[in-house]
Amino acid sequence: MVGGCCGSTRTGNGSSIRAQVGRRAHRGCQPRAPKVLAGHPIPVGADGMPNALDYDPAGQILSVGDGRIEPVSPQVWGYSVGNKRILAQWFSYRRQDRERPTMG
Repeated sequence: MVGGCCGSTRTGNGSSIRAQVGRRAHRGCQPRAPKVLAGHPIPVGADGMPNALDYDPAGQILSVGDGRIEPVSPQVWGYSVGNKRILAQWFSYRRQDRERPTMG
């Protein structure tokens, strides 16, 4: 077994065993920052942007067209302010079809 961060231990087959510290992190243990996956760049320009975001909560992967960003936690994906989901709002100004819906 190999010791890991935050009390996890890796066994010989690569599975993780959570030790007694539970979900609490200790000093020096930081979650990974989201990064664009190699070979899956975010599209540039309106022509390359899709009209919808896709999120895989199991893999914590945010898909922007052919682009992939990970890890994106469910808390980040669902984060909202004033009943507006921040990632959805950010993307609404960048998607291919930027027309606003008809009101009324």
